[in-house]
Amino acid sequence: MSARPGVLVLAPARSRAQAQRAVQAFFEAVRHESIGELSAWLADDATISSGPGATSDSIAKVWGARFKQLDYGVDGGRRPYRADAVGVFTRGELEALERGYQLAPAGDELLAVVETRERERSAGPRHFGRRLEFVLGPVADGYRIRRMYEDFQTP
Repeated sequence: MSARPGVLVLAPARSRAQAQRAVQAFFEAVRHESIGELSAWLADDATISSGPGATSDSIAKVWGARFKQLDYGVDGGRRPYRADAVGVFTRGELEALERGYQLAPAGDELLAVVETRERERSAGPRHFGRRLEFVLGPVADGYRIRRMYEDFQTP
């Protein structure tokens, strides 16, 4: 369907709940240490970076290596983040907020920002960076992770 002068064609807004579901599924896959589960929520070319000047790499490859070094299994049932504190933003919303993040969504993408509970960890190795950012792209049944940022170095 195309627009004519004076007529605006609207597309249905995608649900922020669908974007939050992709983030939740990412953390569930990590908790299960499952590359298969994780890959189901990734775009084919999904990459992760860890800061300015760092090279981007495959999310599945990076997390596969982390699963071999750290135990991400259930830690007393405690989630590494608060589900009700996941920020989901469009490009326009980020511009209006004038907030600086490492990643920025384009077009129909969304940015999901998760502040982890890692800053509360007092003993043992860290498992996550303090903040994770996800650029999520729309697909027929929700969103998939296209790019990810996490300031984290494997111990």
